[in-house]
Amino acid sequence: MDFPKCSDSSLLYSKLHGYYLDKFDQAGLENILEKQLAQGNTTVAVQTVNSEEYNILVKSIDNNKEIYHNLFSRFWTNYSDFNYTASLESNTITFTHP
Repeated sequence: MDFPKCSDSSLLYSKLHGYYLDKFDQAGLENILEKQLAQGNTTVAVQTVNSEEYNILVKSIDNNKEIYHNLFSRFWTNYSDFNYTASLESNTITFTHP
């Protein structure tokens, strides 16, 4: 049995909880991460709309580590570095405090 494709993403957990990017924007990304960090989270995530935006996000992380270091060091105690895991299947990046 074939099911119809559903293009409605309005109920995605990441959209409902404010960590979804329709279009990559560095300032928007930093805002999403900062909101999660301000809540005391030691794991923060962002999901993008598609693999193209996801790849832009990954390049941003690799090319702008200093931006991310500065952001995380403001919120994580005893900060020295961050790790991230990438899930291309869900277009999600999850940052963790080691």
